[in-house]
Amino acid sequence: YERYIISINNAWLDSVFRAHPHLMEYASQANGPFILPLSSEQQAQLIHYLQPLLELPVPDSVMYYADFFSLLAVLDSIITREHAHAKYHTLSINRSQKTVNKIIRYINEHLTDNITLEDIAGHFYMNKDYLSRLFKAHTHSTIGHYIALQKVTKAQSLLASGLSVAAVQEKMGFSSYAYFFKFFKKMTGISPSHYRHSQLETTDTSMD
Repeated sequence: YERYIISINNAWLDSVFRAHPHLMEYASQANGPFILPLSSEQQAQLIHYLQPLLELPVPDSVMYYADFFSLLAVLDSIITREHAHAKYHTLSINRSQKTVNKIIRYINEHLTDNITLEDIAGHFYMNKDYLSRLFKAHTHSTIGHYIALQKVTKAQSLLASGLSVAAVQEKMGFSSYAYFFKFFKKMTGISPSHYRHSQLETTDTSMD
């Protein structure tokens, strides 16, 4: 089966809806993730709006935010209209899940560093083998693969913003251009320079 996890920072949500704090207020009141029974029609609707976000769109563009808020609107509609009487429930987060959430947050905050499993285990005072098993049990992904996915996504965002390949390589903590080139091509199937050119070309075309 396919699993899509959408994690929205409450502080960011508050900043967006500061003038209308009642909007999506259930998000900050929830004790854990929402578990929603969806009809096949609702599932299809969600995937329709989610798909553009899975195709690595140009970040910080009007279309990027339009796609994201369209998805947010569908989710809000399902929660508030279909489950107006609190038919939805939340999944309690146990201690190990909270630990994994902290690990994910730590990784995301240190993507530009040359972060390793040993670094993470040391930061959380955990045995690295136990940490690896815990992470995979909750995410169905190894820590190494998760870090690689987040790094390449961040690198794509920086390249699409106009930064040179050399600047992105240095900013993302890669020791050499050759290493960054090999990593990026392995993860995406194309070279970083090719990706940068295609994204900038797309941006220029959309502005014409």
